[in-house]
Amino acid sequence: HRGNRYPDAAIGALTYRDSPDNGHQGFLYSPAGYIDEYRATQTPLLLVSGWADGAYQLGALRKYRSRPAHTWVVIGPWSHGPGAVTDPCAGSLAFRGRRSDLTIPFFNRFLKGEANGFDEAPPIRYYTYCANEWKYAHSWPPEGSMKRFSFGSLGTLVPQLSREETAVELPYDDLATSGGATRWVSLVDWRRKTRYADRADQAEHGVGFSSQPMADDVTISGSPVISLSLEALSKDAAVFAYLEDVAPDGSVTYITEGQLRLLHRATTDRLYDGYSPVRSFSEGTARELIPGERYEVSFGLYPISYRFAAGHRLQVTLTRADADNFLPIGPSGEGSLLIFIGGASGSRIQLPIEANGRPIWERSAPQPGKDKR
Repeated sequence: HRGNRYPDAAIGALTYRDSPDNGHQGFLYSPAGYIDEYRATQTPLLLVSGWADGAYQLGALRKYRSRPAHTWVVIGPWSHGPGAVTDPCAGSLAFRGRRSDLTIPFFNRFLKGEANGFDEAPPIRYYTYCANEWKYAHSWPPEGSMKRFSFGSLGTLVPQLSREETAVELPYDDLATSGGATRWVSLVDWRRKTRYADRADQAEHGVGFSSQPMADDVTISGSPVISLSLEALSKDAAVFAYLEDVAPDGSVTYITEGQLRLLHRATTDRLYDGYSPVRSFSEGTARELIPGERYEVSFGLYPISYRFAAGHRLQVTLTRADADNFLPIGPSGEGSLLIFIGGASGSRIQLPIEANGRPIWERSAPQPGKDKR
């Protein structure tokens, strides 16, 4: 395999999705390049991913949405490596059963023709972090509602929109990071366990917005969408957004994230179906920022299912970098962003709140002496 190319190294040198690499356009490597052919197939498909499996859980759900028939999805408390459980609350059911428990019934049904009922169950099965529950869903996101939280003054996150508009500066800080054992590292080093450290120290490297303590448990299941009203002082920049859980003791738990290089802010509805704004990332749609001009930009955070406990606070942290996982944008990352809050188009996040009473999926217990991965 000495002659093989390393995709992570090659992709780092590409600015656009359709940039040529080794004589080929990058888009042709993606299943999205064959979306029409994919929608026309009827081949049974089982998509297994994890909430910390890079961005593969988003890819699995987009494939399901693009062709719901003959498609089943399982998303568990995993990263990309085998046996890597990533539930920050370490629920006992996160460790239950083997991954083959998920795949063998599928193959037995469609390769052996066994009438085992696999295709009669709801098409989506997923684990909820910090709830210690596996659940079924007939569609994604599961039944519930979207709830808006606006960025408020003094670093608050509030349900109502403030009438007064203000701006906060988001400078570039190359000490901002999500750590060295992340969902992204698991894609290239599966032997390293995915672990996110307490993020309380990251507030000083970005801008944070926190809600009041919640009166009741709240579960989010789906793709949060963040909308920013911003002004740039440079021609290009990246924005990283983190959804976090702040415990009563002040510790901060990573939940999910999203990021966008603002050169690629243009959206499209001519590709696959998405749960959040879809972009082509192509050279033809790229547009440099005009310093001093104001922009309204929305992008999705990676899908997640997570239960916030009563007494905990929601928090959104914005940064301009993730030093351990992403290359900086520009020669030195100079140039601040202004984030506008309040007013008619103030910055905000929409969260998919799951309805109570979701059907529980009782996964089988591991058999004695068997691999529990």
